[in-house]
Formats: sequence, C-alpha cells, structure tokens
Amino acid sequence: MNDLLLVLDQGGQSSRVALYESDGSLLQLHSERVSTSTPHRGWVEQNPDEVVQSLQQCLSKVKIPEDRTVIAGMVTQRSSLVCWDRETGNALTPILSWQDTRAADWLDQLSLNAEAIYEHTGLYPNAHFGASKMHWCLQHVPEVQHAKVEQRLCIAPLASYLLSRLLKGTPFVVDPANASRTLLYNIHTGSWDPQLMTLFDIHEPLLPIIQPSSSEWGSLVVGEREIPLRWVTGDQCAAIAGLGGGEPESVVINAGTGAFIAKSLTATEAPPERLLQTLLWEQGGERHFVAEGTVNGAASALQWAANSLSLPSFDRLDAWSATYSDPPLFLNGIGGLASPFWKENFASEFIGEGCSEARMVAVLESVVFLLKCNFQQLCHGGGCANQIRVGGGLAGFDSFCQKLADATGLTILRPESLEATAKGLAWLMADCPDWPEQYRTFYANTECDGISGRYERWCEAMIEGVNR
Repeated sequence: MNDLLLVLDQGGQSSRVALYESDGSLLQLHSERVSTSTPHRGWVEQNPDEVVQSLQQCLSKVKIPEDRTVIAGMVTQRSSLVCWDRETGNALTPILSWQDTRAADWLDQLSLNAEAIYEHTGLYPNAHFGASKMHWCLQHVPEVQHAKVEQRLCIAPLASYLLSRLLKGTPFVVDPANASRTLLYNIHTGSWDPQLMTLFDIHEPLLPIIQPSSSEWGSLVVGEREIPLRWVTGDQCAAIAGLGGGEPESVVINAGTGAFIAKSLTATEAPPERLLQTLLWEQGGERHFVAEGTVNGAASALQWAANSLSLPSFDRLDAWSATYSDPPLFLNGIGGLASPFWKENFASEFIGEGCSEARMVAVLESVVFLLKCNFQQLCHGGGCANQIRVGGGLAGFDSFCQKLADATGLTILRPESLEATAKGLAWLMADCPDWPEQYRTFYANTECDGISGRYERWCEAMIEGVNR
C-alpha cells in the first residue's frame, strides 16, 4: 500500500493541511485563517506565532489511519521573510510578506545593474524579493542588530522559519525555490552568491543551509506519530506543477492574491525578455525552471477596489461582468507594477466613467490584460500551446476565465479542484504520477471585439503611464 501524502500549505490568507491518497484523491482538508496588517504604506506584515499556531491547529485535526504510512511536504509564500533568535527560536520581527515593499526607496537609490543581477538570479531587483527586506531589518530593528552582534541571528525566508519551529531539532535550512526569491541565490551554482551578499551587505552565517527540495528534512510530530518531511518548495512552484506547468509548451496561470503565468524552460532555453527565470524545485541533482510573468495585484487589487468603493466584497463579480459589458479602464499598479513593465511606484487610476460595480469589472479586466501582456511576451517566439490551464481562487470566477479566453483568443481549462498548490505538491511527493483531472472549458467568443478594443486602449494608456 502506497504512502498517504500530508501537505502543509501556508498561504497569505490561511494555513491549510491536506491529506491525500496516493491516487490524488483528497481525504481531509483543514484550514485556519491568518491575519495580515498594513501599519504603513508599503508595509505588509503577519504574526509569526499566529502562523505557526495555525499550522499546528490544522495538524492537530488530521486523522491518520494507524495502519497507513505517511510522508509530508510543505509549501509557503515565496519572498516572505522573518528574523529570529537562533537560541530561543523567538521571532525578532513580524513576517514581512512577499507583498511588503518598505525598502523600495532604498533599493532604487542603489542604482543596481539589473541585467547583472538577472544573470545570477533569474530575477530583476525588486523590493518584493528578500534582500532589501533583510537589509531593512538589519538597519532598523534593534533586536535584530543585537542578535547579530551576539551571533544568534537567523534571517531567512518564511519556509526556513517554519521548518525551525515545526521540525524536531529546530534545523536552520531552506529549499532552493524559496532561497532563490531572496536575490542572494545563484541559480547556476545552486548556492548563496558571494557577490550578491556583498552587494546587499548580508553575511552568509545569517542565512540558512540550502538543501534540495526533495530530501530528508526532518520529523514532523503529528499526535503520537513522527512523520518524515520529504518535500519543501514555494506555493506558486507547487501550483505550477499541479496545473501541468512542467510539461513542454504548456502555459499555466495561478491567480490568487497575485497572479502568475508560467511556461516550462528546457535546460538550455533562456526566458523571454523582461520575464523571470523561476526555479521550481531541485530533485536528484537537477533544477527545474519556468519562465514566469508576475501580476502583483490580482485578488488583492479587487479587494483594494472593493474597499475604496465601499463595497462589502467582490463576490458578485460574475453578475457585474454580465451587466457591465463596456466598463472603464483601470491601470493596475496595486502592489507595484511587475512584469513585463517593472515599475515599482506606478500610479493606479481609472480611465473613463462608471459606477462602482462597473469599476470592479474594470479592475478584473486589468488583471486579464496584464496576464495577456505577459502571455504575449512568454510566447513571442512561438512554442506555446493553444490553451491555458488556470487555478487559484480568482479562477473560481467564470467571468475571469471567460474574459481571459476572449482577450487571448485561447481555450481556458479550469480543473474541477482549484486547490492547485496543495495538490501540486502531493503530485510531486508521489513522484509525478498520471492522475486523472476533469476540466471545465471556456472558449473564446470570436464575436467579442469589445474587450479587444479596450485592451488596445489600455495598452496605450499603460505605456504612457510607465513613461511618465
């Protein structure tokens, strides 16, 4: 009998623990909400103890049959960061979310060679990534400064902190995918980069040991049992795997708080210009990459708009989209404008008149338009399939999927289960079996020329805004 698969999925809105059968069927799913605070503009924080406790509470609810063996894996938010005391295990800072850009001004002042950093890391310098947050903590948090002097400081991705709190022996380790989002990891050597550590003034003893995504991480205590943790990677990495993003020519989108579009890269293939070369995982001495386009403001932009327009939620997005077929335009810089434009301080704005509900549709279309921009960049040289597989919470809206089909002219496939992240990791843990999946299909409406016209006008307005 094959192992059961226990997945810890720590996300921005909640922590979840899922138990899968070896054939991919979901047996149990337990969830606990986690809170987020924004004390200042550009600051996005979470409570480290709350996040740890949320995972522990989920684990306490899991019922594992005594006659079954089980292995575990964990996925976390990439680019989220925390500092803690190596001796006590106590956090010295909040979790600085991947959405946190408090160090953006400092990063801009460095006048970095973006192409040189990209060559080492596959990333463009950006305040969402870890290095600038690490520098900020070292400069502004007395507890962090004191722990550094006392040689007790750990400063690392969220995944590393959770491993130290949840595993026996409190290891100080991290996987390559989460390490790569610090701007300190060299994707060619698979190790911390001396030049980048010098550039950002981060010393290697402060950083965790890197080990392969698929390896022996330690023991996770669940009730009376000790369960071996065998896999660790980033949430989007697992979601891309769960949606089939590792297959040649396939294009996948995972749309939640942010939205991410990805296409597999061969060992010798370079990513298209202005997109990221994202490390998914390392297994058996091989590192697996995709070309990735990033939209920082997806569901987060819709939530921002709902709050700004005094709407209780955006749950009625499908109905609003059916009612308002010619909405205004929205230039979406929520959370910073990412690929392919890369403008951190881009000013978001509506163009054209419309009621609150029509403006919500405009925000939805802005996410679709940003994804189309990235798709065009991703497939500029050809080699893409004529369909896109989508997952994540935002993909649960039919209007999102249909507008994506209409804007791109492609067929959109939405799996029956939108839990792409947890299931993706379970699939990796099971050694990538051929699990059956059912999809709902959204076809492009060839008579829908309104969205094409809005996209063209939106592109012109975006280029003008970027060049201001």
